[in-house]
Amino acid sequence: MTNSTTNPYWPIICELYANKPIQQLCLSWQDSYGVNVNWLLLAAILQQQKHSYSQATLEQTSQQLESFSQQHTRLLRQCRYNWRNSEQHQNYQQIKQQLLQTELLFEQLEQQLILEQLNTAEKTQNTEQNTSKHLPLDWLLEQYQLPKQQIAKLMAQVRRLVL
Repeated sequence: MTNSTTNPYWPIICELYANKPIQQLCLSWQDSYGVNVNWLLLAAILQQQKHSYSQATLEQTSQQLESFSQQHTRLLRQCRYNWRNSEQHQNYQQIKQQLLQTELLFEQLEQQLILEQLNTAEKTQNTEQNTSKHLPLDWLLEQYQLPKQQIAKLMAQVRRLVL
């Protein structure tokens, strides 16, 4: 399991997501454009820290994340959504809470996957001088055709949290 000692970004992302306007923006983009919220928030932080990656690295990272998310996180999320129809069940609240906690663990695993992919690629890129680099959030905005005018409030929060 990933925790804040192995992933320093997790607490920052949790704090970002706790901001209601940011949460609403992320969920809206997830529903409308299919963007992964973990990838979106982590990309914003990495971009604020001036990290950049090759097109191939960002594509491969997105593909790996999509595969993991589809096979695990989304299934669990769907189970949790479906469980909402079972409020009359005796252990409803307890099971709902356990599903949410498990979903959060899978989201931490998604972030770990992203970071491992990017870190592995970064080591390889250091030997490849002529590779064009992209800022991760800019790349996601382009890939998912996200409305750029709404990104300012997300980046303002990221700047506040990331020194």
